[in-house]
Amino acid sequence: MICLAFLKKEGMELVRTGRLPVLLMIFTLFGILNPALAKLTPWLYDTLAESMASQGLILTDISVDALTSWNQFYKNISLAVIVFSVMIAAPLAEEYKKQTLIPLMARGLTLPTAACAKAAAAVITWTLCYWLCFLITWLYNLWFWGNKDISHTLAAAAFIWLFGLWVTTLLFLGSVLFRSVSGALLMAAAGALAGWILTLFAKTAAWSPMQLLSAGTLLNLRTVPEDYKKAALAALVTGLAAFGSALLVSRKQSAL
Repeated sequence: MICLAFLKKEGMELVRTGRLPVLLMIFTLFGILNPALAKLTPWLYDTLAESMASQGLILTDISVDALTSWNQFYKNISLAVIVFSVMIAAPLAEEYKKQTLIPLMARGLTLPTAACAKAAAAVITWTLCYWLCFLITWLYNLWFWGNKDISHTLAAAAFIWLFGLWVTTLLFLGSVLFRSVSGALLMAAAGALAGWILTLFAKTAAWSPMQLLSAGTLLNLRTVPEDYKKAALAALVTGLAAFGSALLVSRKQSAL
C-alpha cells in the first residue's frame, strides 16, 4: 500500500511539473513527423529540382512508401530516447534536498520502496510515450500506404522498447548512486559508451544492447529477430543487475 501511494505521488509529480504532458507532446510530434517527412520528401525534391537543374544537377524522381516512414521512425528514436532521459532523470537527490521523504519515512516508507516507485513511474512513462509514438506512426502509415508489406513490425518495435527500458535502469542506478541529474545521465552515457565499444569487436558486437537500436533493419528483412537475441538478453541481464544494485544501495543508505 505504501509503495502504491508513493507511486501515485510520483505520477502526480510528473503531471504537476509538466514533464509527463511535455513528453507525451514530444513523442506525439515524433509520431506525426515520421510519416509527414516521408510524405513531403517527393514535394521537396520537386521544389529543388528546378534550382538544382540550373546548376547542372539533375534530381531523379523519388518514391516513398511505408518503409520510408518507418526508417524515419527508427532514425528519430535515438533522439527520442535522449529527450526522455533528460526529462525523466529526476533522482532521489531531489527528495533528499527538499527533505520530502522524511515525513513519509516516519509513516513506514523505506528508501528501497521509494526507489521502486520511482523506477516504476519511469518505466510506465517510457512505455506510454514510446508506444503512443509507435501507434501514431503505424496508423498514419496504414492510412497513407498500408503496412501489409512490412515485416516484423512489432518485433522491431519491441526491441527498441527494451532498449529504452535498459537506459531507464541505468538512469535509475545513476540517480541512486550519485543523487544528481548529471550523475544519472552520466551513468546512462557510460552504459551507452560501453555498449558502443562492444560493437567494435566481432566477438562481442552481438552482445551489445546498442545493437537493439538497429532493429529497424528487420522491416526490410536485412536481419531477422534471432539476430537480436543476444543483445536483448544482455540488455535484460544488465538492466536487472542495475536495478538490483540500485535497490541494494538504497537499502544501505536507508540503514545509515
